[in-house]
Amino acid sequence: MPENLFDIEVLDQGNRLVPPITRSQQGTTIPNLELGIYTINEIKHQSGINQLVEDADVELSCVNDGFAGGGSLKGSGSSNNDEVLFDFDICFEYEDENGNDCSMTTIKTNADKTCIVKNYMKNALFIEF
Repeated sequence: MPENLFDIEVLDQGNRLVPPITRSQQGTTIPNLELGIYTINEIKHQSGINQLVEDADVELSCVNDGFAGGGSLKGSGSSNNDEVLFDFDICFEYEDENGNDCSMTTIKTNADKTCIVKNYMKNALFIEF
């Protein structure tokens, strides 16, 4: 699934948005962060197509399955010269290089920190026409 369907934000301890994240499968480096605590969020929009949207039922189901959260992704695209409509329930988690939750992370030194946002399809519906 293309990374441009998902929006990520990083907030500092004053709840201020760190400069926008450029989405990339290889990851994005945020240079010159101050020492402190940061929160990483996968943004769930209130509505829309081809972006993760709020869905209370999916959120609850994902949290009950041990994920940090979840949402719904509806959209359209092309596959093998056919048009496709899709509807995915997406669960997500935040994981550092040691497998720990990094949705809230502390930068104590000038060392690099890595936080990976992982998305999982819980349910999927495809309609080809």
